[in-house]
Amino acid sequence: MFHIQISPGYSLNQIHKKEKAALKEVGSMRYQPRYGNGMQGVDQKPRRAEMQKKLAFDDIWAANLAVPEPIEACVHSLIKRAVWEFASSPAIRSWDGDLTYQQLDQVSTRLAHQLIGVGVKPRTKIALCFEKTWLTPVVMVALMKAGAVSIALDISQPRERLRIIMAQACPSFILSSSANEELARQLGMAEVVVVDRQMLSEETTMACSLPAVSPSDTLCVFLSPDGGAGAAVTHREFSSAITYQQETLGLTHNSRVVDLESHATRVGWYSLLVLTCGGCLCIPSLDGLRDSIESSIIALQADSVLLASEIGRTTPEYAKISHLVRPRHVADVVAPSDVTLKQTCGTAAVFINPVT
Repeated sequence: MFHIQISPGYSLNQIHKKEKAALKEVGSMRYQPRYGNGMQGVDQKPRRAEMQKKLAFDDIWAANLAVPEPIEACVHSLIKRAVWEFASSPAIRSWDGDLTYQQLDQVSTRLAHQLIGVGVKPRTKIALCFEKTWLTPVVMVALMKAGAVSIALDISQPRERLRIIMAQACPSFILSSSANEELARQLGMAEVVVVDRQMLSEETTMACSLPAVSPSDTLCVFLSPDGGAGAAVTHREFSSAITYQQETLGLTHNSRVVDLESHATRVGWYSLLVLTCGGCLCIPSLDGLRDSIESSIIALQADSVLLASEIGRTTPEYAKISHLVRPRHVADVVAPSDVTLKQTCGTAAVFINPVT
């Protein structure tokens, strides 16, 4: 298992601009013949190339000298801040239900106590087996409050691939919707807990306080479907990333972000983090995503979408939605395929930058 240390540095675009300026300046230099010392006509190309390389690297290091301090906060603490400020504002608008920020806070707190009651403990790994539904972000926030680690499964993947992921993760529990209970029970030996409206409506004893969660605790784990290296992300790392990138990604309390990606991906998690700034997470159904994404976006009144960097501006997926919402490309954290992970005490250092 690898842990990613995210350093939310400057945009690569800024570095590239400065680097290009330096290279242009060096490239404009002209060799001046030197008379009287036998050096006239000597080829200066190697020396010029070396100077260009040195200036380029110096500029890159200079642009990264001032790295912002990490945000020492848990993600659910940032969401709680939004609850205080936007209690009656919509937090979740889904095809199967809506929640305000106050309702999200209340339901997720009650569920956190219920999960602790069935045996969920801090720092234990919990797999999530849900379709696109309002329950998914509720469960994720509840697990944050319980101090557990979320491992979201992409239920559209073949079952054999999901079994590989489960064998790699070895979760203590699988939390599942009613619709996916059968699938969850086929994936491994972990105990399955069905989370549905009935469970959330049950009276819960909340005599004890929720466990203390540290910013250094793991928030979520992303696992490779082929059994390769996984990536663990802490609360501190995601809190830092979303705090410093909110403006670049265009996330505000007025944002209505459509939840297109699976939460088994980095972009899926970024969409969820609109809840840290008071915006609304808009969740279409799986059928809506497959059959008529345009109609789903219009019905949910979404105005923004976060996309993986590989969905280019010329792809059919982009063309379908770009006239309805403001697309933002995220090229950041946590996908093992996106970075070279070096196993140094189980840690890999990664710089993250959004691509708009």
